[in-house]
Amino acid sequence: MNLMTRTSTVDGGLIYELHGRLDSETSIQAEKELEELLRCGCTVLALDLRQLVFVSSAGLRVFLAVTKKLRMAGGEVVFFGPQGNVLEVLNISGFSRILNVQEKYSAAQ
Repeated sequence: MNLMTRTSTVDGGLIYELHGRLDSETSIQAEKELEELLRCGCTVLALDLRQLVFVSSAGLRVFLAVTKKLRMAGGEVVFFGPQGNVLEVLNISGFSRILNVQEKYSAAQ
């Protein structure tokens, strides 16, 4: 299963949906797409993880890199809706404590 993505806007923020697997092969695609979104000057980026079924250490690196870049620019990244294995990886790795991981997305966060 490959990674499929989709970008939409809600209440002035960008939502980047990830479907499938975020691993060493697909993380390159995701990182390029996310860097392109950051060039547009967004200050709120929400990553919709509801349909993401797997994340590897390469995927976690992408999450950390985009968070660091947007925070340095005064923005915020919200990760929402992780399920199953993805939620477990975020918890075990400690990323759920250093990233803004939410059950549901709310523009008011």
